[in-house]
Amino acid sequence: RVLICEYQTQASFWRVHVDYCPGVKPIHTYVGLDIPDSDNPMMTPLKQGQVLRVDHPETSPIMTDDFLATLVRTFPGGWMILPLQVGATVWGKFICIQKDPWQDWQQELAINVADKLAIAIQQSVLYQQLQDMNRNLEVLAMLDGLTQIPNRRYFDQYLQQEWGRAQREGQPISLILADVDFFKAYNDTYGHQAGDDCLMRIAQALQAALQRPGDLVARYGGEEFALVLPNTRVTGAVRVAEA
Repeated sequence: RVLICEYQTQASFWRVHVDYCPGVKPIHTYVGLDIPDSDNPMMTPLKQGQVLRVDHPETSPIMTDDFLATLVRTFPGGWMILPLQVGATVWGKFICIQKDPWQDWQQELAINVADKLAIAIQQSVLYQQLQDMNRNLEVLAMLDGLTQIPNRRYFDQYLQQEWGRAQREGQPISLILADVDFFKAYNDTYGHQAGDDCLMRIAQALQAALQRPGDLVARYGGEEFALVLPNTRVTGAVRVAEA
């Protein structure tokens, strides 16, 4: 039987991602289980990158861990617990259980498998990080840096999307364009920092006036703002504008 567990450092538990027994459908699978990280002395060297080979687990310190003790009673035999090291960190553990004690050549093979598995996990983690970074960059590319509301680029896409939806469904759509009067004079009088603060407060006020999740406020450019109100007739748009 093979189990692959990820160590959640901050929460101090092991999460089972894989529970596999070739040729046998296990009565109970531990996939998705979060196992508390006990004070079992055997786990300390594992988290330091050492391989644990236990030929007689029923008489070893492994039995002080309730979860592992349950597994030992269910699956007696030779145990090997290998660290899955990603970079300088132990990402998790690779537990291998067989009926007979482990041979040296089997241990070497298991270490080789664990190393390849750790490389695959590292590549997966890096890929996920890259995906997350790309998503964050996409979000940032759609936000106005000052007001933190959608920018003109997102507004153009959203208006086109909602315009098409309104056409298909035969629903109304309203658009509010808002321009801040005398903003240049305000900027010249009080300075650019005060002008920036003013625009941020205006963006917050516009955002607060929206009533539904599908409504959008965006910075159209400079001191100009735009609000897209899907499925809204002019009377509803006027109420939003007055608010």
